[in-house]
Amino acid sequence: MIRVSSLTDPVTVSLAAPYSGVTITLRRLSTVDFARCSARAADIVRDTAALSTVITRHNLAETAADLNRALNDLAFQAGFAAWLASVECALAAVISWTGIVGEAGEAAPLPARLSHVAGVVSPADPADLAARITMETLLLDQAFERQLTGHIDLAARILVCEGNA
Repeated sequence: MIRVSSLTDPVTVSLAAPYSGVTITLRRLSTVDFARCSARAADIVRDTAALSTVITRHNLAETAADLNRALNDLAFQAGFAAWLASVECALAAVISWTGIVGEAGEAAPLPARLSHVAGVVSPADPADLAARITMETLLLDQAFERQLTGHIDLAARILVCEGNA
């Protein structure tokens, strides 16, 4: 007999230094979820207004010429799409967290729903924009991004097959 199941319960993880004290509860993403996150990231990169908005809100281009180069540089766009895919996966996976606060000391926001590409520029819910900006900002820190995406990968929905011969 072979029993096939899938681990679907959320998992709570504690981040290592320098983020000690931060705990994050993650939804287990499936392959389809990862594909949707990558597709959303690609949509943002293809949408000049959305891409420009993300670049400028994080001061990733110092001048208009830098912004224009970024909007037309395929190598930049490929790297940016990979980072955006991490952001989209984090937005999809993170259910709750502790130890992450905003400037005024309040709990950092999480999105009520995932926004489509237009939501990057003009979201239906301003709280979702605040959550997106928070996640983008956190994932600009490479060490934080490595830890969080590593936990998201480890928490991915796992197919379990058990059997006896």
